Amino acid sequence: AEHFVRHTLPGLERCVAMLNLDMVGAGNGVWVVGGENFPVVCAALSAARDRWAPGFGVTCGRVDLTAEARADHGPFLVAGVPAVSLFGSGGNHRGYHSGEDSLWWITPRTIEAAARTVFGAIVALAEAQPAR
Repeated sequence: AEHFVRHTLPGLERCVAMLNLDMVGAGNGVWVVGGENFPVVCAALSAARDRWAPGFGVTCGRVDLTAEARADHGPFLVAGVPAVSLFGSGGNHRGYHSGEDSLWWITPRTIEAAARTVFGAIVALAEAQPAR
């Protein structure tokens, strides 16, 4: 992300949001780190979920954006782009950051619901937001 932001083609100022997906697939929803900081992004995710993946959990949280600088979406925040990280949630992350981590904890239905939700939100954000 850092390399992309530093070496991107002209036009980063037109980027309306960055949605980072991290460990999406475990549980039955996503925790949107920074979603309350960027209500337009959170609203787009919730509306897309309602349309494309009813019942999928979307929980938006508030964070100290300066604390997110080292995260995958941090370079976009530093560049002034609204950025959130969607983290798998809704259940126990068995094996999280341990040797027990396995693809067997991933649920294809959850991956599909997350993909539908994120894609719908991205399209809505791109169509609704004027260039910054």
